[in-house]
Amino acid sequence: MIAPPPKSLAQPDGFVFSTNDLPEKDRFAIWCEAFLRHYMALESESHTDGPYFGRMQFRNYHRVAIGALDGSAGRFTRTRQLITDGEDSFMLLVSRGGDVHVRQHGVETTIGQGGGIVLDSTRPFSVTGRDFVKSWALKLSRRDLSLLMPNHDDLGGRTIGVDNPAARLLMGYLDQAAATATMGDQLSRMFGEHVLDLVALGFGASRDARETISQGGVRAARLSAVKADVLANISHPGLTPNVVALRQGISARYIRKLFDSEGTNFTAFVHGLRLQRAHRMLNDLRYAGLKISVIAFEAGFGDLSYFNRTFRRAYGVSPSDMRAEMLRREKDR
Repeated sequence: MIAPPPKSLAQPDGFVFSTNDLPEKDRFAIWCEAFLRHYMALESESHTDGPYFGRMQFRNYHRVAIGALDGSAGRFTRTRQLITDGEDSFMLLVSRGGDVHVRQHGVETTIGQGGGIVLDSTRPFSVTGRDFVKSWALKLSRRDLSLLMPNHDDLGGRTIGVDNPAARLLMGYLDQAAATATMGDQLSRMFGEHVLDLVALGFGASRDARETISQGGVRAARLSAVKADVLANISHPGLTPNVVALRQGISARYIRKLFDSEGTNFTAFVHGLRLQRAHRMLNDLRYAGLKISVIAFEAGFGDLSYFNRTFRRAYGVSPSDMRAEMLRREKDR
């Protein structure tokens, strides 16, 4: 038997717990005892014939604890015996892939990809994945939600669909956070507050809270979604606020305001990403056979002379000189 991960969840980087690191014959038993019971106060049973797989990437963002959970088919139950632990919180379970069947308050619900359901930790519930399931699990303070929602006490069992704008923003925001290696204390705190904002907005924030949320969680999630859109389409020369706004379902003016709030602008952000992309390619031996003009085009620059000029201004050397230096380093290895 291995020792469980440390009980404290205050580490800024969180932890990753995977059954792949365990002896195959003991995987499920250790997963249940050292992780599910230890951290989530859940009983579990496997519904898979082959070796069990479970993986949790867990991070604590001060007021919100967030886990990305991937697992084989199985059933997870918070029993009447377990609720005596005094835990008084909500868990928002959001499917990232696969159907999840939930039972609480005598009601059964199935949520599909992009959908979510709130579970009340003070009452028994069960969660069943009949196939491989990927999900988000957010632990939310009842007190924190009470400050944003007048009807927070009846959250247990309520669902949210992928057609809900707040749910889509939340999913994208969580994906961006998962791709971020580390966060400083201040950024982590802000992220947790923004997640609370989006959850409250999706389930019925008060009128007073909605105005604050529009300047907090919604703004942050919108900006994160716009940046992800830009990054995914950075090689397209015609990348403009109007084009991104159309894909995001917002106005170009709103996009400009989002970047203004960070003390920058859309053009500078796109230009910086393109220079970074070109810089990485010029320092990667895999692209040594590409012409400089091709790299410029792949990075999203449509004018070679403009690319050469701005690259030299940013890095102090020409693109061709930077490549030559990379080749010299590789040769000397």
